[in-house]
Amino acid sequence: MTIGKLIIKIREEKKMLQGELAKKLKISQSFLSDIEKDNRMPRLDLACYIIEVLDLNRDEVCDNLIFSYMKSKGIDKIPEEGDAEQQAND
Repeated sequence: MTIGKLIIKIREEKKMLQGELAKKLKISQSFLSDIEKDNRMPRLDLACYIIEVLDLNRDEVCDNLIFSYMKSKGIDKIPEEGDAEQQAND
């Protein structure tokens, strides 16, 4: 699950409107919308604040941030040890 989908899921579980969350995070609603649509990635300080405001599990958020970043770069999986060496030799 991407970070945007996670934020939407938790925000909706908490019955919070997007505008309410944006106000608590001190960001514009359009910026939060872009994060939720996975068009933008939150800065690390904002990600930490999202964790605090939504009372999220830090490990889950970190995993979702990594997944979102990989997806944005077209990476399907984390390379296994030795994959880079094998690709270099091909």
